[in-house]
Amino acid sequence: MGSQILKTKASSALTKPLPPNYHALVTPVLHRRFVRASWTTLTIAYVANILMENISGWPWSAFPLGRSGINALVLFFFLMPILVLRIAQLATTSNKSLSDIHCLVRSIADRRLLKCMIYYIISAWLIVQFYLWNTLPSSDLGITTESIYHGHWELNERSLYLGFYSIPLGVIQGLIHVWIDRDYLKLHDEEKSFSQAFLESTVKSIQRIGTTIIASVASGPFSYWLLRPIVYRVGRLVVGSFTKIEPEEISQPMSDKIDLFFRSIWLTILIVVAWESTNLSFAVEFGKGPIRGGKTISEISPDPNGSLVLGLKLKKKPLSRRLAFKELSHIANEMAPRRETIFKELTKPIYTLNQIITECREAIAPIVTNLTPPPEAPANAADQKSASPVKEIKGFSPQKPIEQNILRTPAKQSAFEQWQATPGTMPKSPINFDVLKSQLVKKEVVESKFYEILNPVLHSQYGDALRLTIQRKTTSLLPDSGAQVDAINALVGFALASLKEDTYGTIQKELASILEDFTKISAALEKYMAEPPVHWTDIHAKEILAKNVTSEKEKLFPEAVALSVAVNDGLQKIGEAFEKYFDSLGLSVDARRKIRLVREAAKRKAAAAAIAAAAATPATPGPA
Repeated sequence: MGSQILKTKASSALTKPLPPNYHALVTPVLHRRFVRASWTTLTIAYVANILMENISGWPWSAFPLGRSGINALVLFFFLMPILVLRIAQLATTSNKSLSDIHCLVRSIADRRLLKCMIYYIISAWLIVQFYLWNTLPSSDLGITTESIYHGHWELNERSLYLGFYSIPLGVIQGLIHVWIDRDYLKLHDEEKSFSQAFLESTVKSIQRIGTTIIASVASGPFSYWLLRPIVYRVGRLVVGSFTKIEPEEISQPMSDKIDLFFRSIWLTILIVVAWESTNLSFAVEFGKGPIRGGKTISEISPDPNGSLVLGLKLKKKPLSRRLAFKELSHIANEMAPRRETIFKELTKPIYTLNQIITECREAIAPIVTNLTPPPEAPANAADQKSASPVKEIKGFSPQKPIEQNILRTPAKQSAFEQWQATPGTMPKSPINFDVLKSQLVKKEVVESKFYEILNPVLHSQYGDALRLTIQRKTTSLLPDSGAQVDAINALVGFALASLKEDTYGTIQKELASILEDFTKISAALEKYMAEPPVHWTDIHAKEILAKNVTSEKEKLFPEAVALSVAVNDGLQKIGEAFEKYFDSLGLSVDARRKIRLVREAAKRKAAAAAIAAAAATPATPGPA
């Protein structure tokens, strides 16, 4: 018994523990980023509280260690639903479908739009109630007001209107949230600071803020006028349950409507700007990459390379996987010491470098599959399946065996069998082909008229929602292009460094298959961009393609362009570094031709850039 215990302890002591999961390393980083985004939101709440205060309370309302600080904390918790919504619906791939209408319908089906509206309505209603709570009594914004008819207390419709106003405001903001695909998180450049990224995003969102404010201010009074009887009765029912009010159902006229209208505008501006700033702070903080100060996330692990490999396999944790590929690309191209440890780590059953290559190739494999249309089935596929292979024999015509006995007298046919149609006595077709042709002509006329009516709408700015654009088509076909670009860059970095650092020749065994994959990807991307599947509603793309201007065409499919640039640069760099080893790699003719063409294109581009630089440099005057 004692020997068995000793053997068990010895075997468990020799077992090497698994490396920490990459997601467990990413989670504290995301927590810190959430805290920083929360601090930014708290600052926004503090400024909003100062702007909501009465002018008579300035400058004491800006002192943070008193009532203003408490109000700022309360406003911060009222803005917290926006951060919770962003965490709940965070996505690393774009949710845009073929058109804005398709995206909106799909968001309704999966209840994503409903969640956005509920969160924004709750936040807006709480902020409005906070504003009503902090106004002066002379503003007449309490829950109840003195009745002008009987001297009793009556429901205050001014505060009821502002409370109801949060519903259209939240609905419009939720629609815009889904419309612009705000849940899609895109990693920004590493060299940008928080302030730079925040300012750039603010400039882009000014138009969106203006659109939200105008739509809310216009829809608020109209929706309240439309639903006023229902809103007033519900308000009386709720307020009357805990406050004694006049039991009459006819409301008194709303006092000072102009003042109320301008208050609603001011509240809309404050709430929308606070929401937008909160969204921007979240996007900027969570859009940071895995490298900060030259250090990566996996460096804190006792087994950094093992944790990184586990991160590349996290298909159910898309953000952690996206950060892992970003970190791998940085290591392969910028961190030589860490890259050398990956080359020399051969103690595991499957070498670390082999696992990395496998994950990178699996990440880029869907590019060719998604961009290549499925083969069309032949029109006579059913006939081909039913055809007998023995028909190919010359002079042979198979016949169905006769089931009846040929030695017996044939049976007499019944009356029904005598009148039954046979191949020789088939009746004429009842279809009138002339009528059918005229109907087809009418259909073409109707379709042409339909296009004539719809074309002006598609050309207008309101036609964006109806156009099935090639940009959205490309995004749906290449939803994970960011991670795929990082995977390509990582493979290129390891391949170039292997000439000096790969002592055991691990990368050379896989280099031929990597180059073949790059060649297939480049061919698929070039074919897609040369013959893009443009829908007939995408009239702007048709105009750009007709002009055939390269710079404008590349804007139609940015994901495909980014992948094509990464693949072609990789082929060019690897082709120059491994030129003298091509004979031993066993590359196909297509791969050799592609590498040669890419290198020639790079040389022409470099020569053109040198000529342009020489032409731009002013000539130095010679000595007199």
